[in-house]
Amino acid sequence: MAGKPNFIYAQGIGNFLEVIGIPAAFGISFGLLAFTTFVYDTLDVCLRLGRYILQELTGWQGKVGRVVATALTTGVPLLFVMQTVTDPKGNPIPAWKVFWPLFGASNQLLAALTLIGVTVWLWRTYRAPWVWAVMVVPTAWMYCMSTWALLRFVKNGFFTPTWNFKGIPSDPVPWAASVLVGLAGLLLIEAVRIFFSTLPPKPSEQEAEAGPLPTPAS
Repeated sequence: MAGKPNFIYAQGIGNFLEVIGIPAAFGISFGLLAFTTFVYDTLDVCLRLGRYILQELTGWQGKVGRVVATALTTGVPLLFVMQTVTDPKGNPIPAWKVFWPLFGASNQLLAALTLIGVTVWLWRTYRAPWVWAVMVVPTAWMYCMSTWALLRFVKNGFFTPTWNFKGIPSDPVPWAASVLVGLAGLLLIEAVRIFFSTLPPKPSEQEAEAGPLPTPAS
């Protein structure tokens, strides 16, 4: 299906609502509104979180730190978007089509990293055998598959099918995939370190069933 993603989404909403008796024009207008709201809210949240994380990692504080972190968080994506992107035949294509497969892999990686955090918390809280079956197995599967997909982007960007180095690629996708793989590896190392570190005394069965005690209000 050709066209911009917002119109593709809106057209699908319009066609669906037309089946149940709602005018297609209303459905398309509603779809465009929903798509725009979703995209703008997502960009706002991502840029804010990116700025906060960058300040936390670097220790930049004050007004200067906020300005520099904001400039880096917004400037790097803007640099990628302003580049002229072409397909293998040399035809210009929208930038979102280049990043769309990377978005899919990184989205699954986000789910895997969330599962890692939940797994570590459950193990540190309960230390019960069911944590391995319920959390560890699906977490390992999600992490391996999403990381493998990102490594494919890295391999295709830097190496030929016979593993000969291509040179420094101008395509931003393998660079972004490399950063994501590195950050995912750091988080995995930290999770494993916490997972096998010295644990507090194991709670009794009654405490495990009741869950962690509530924190007293200050």
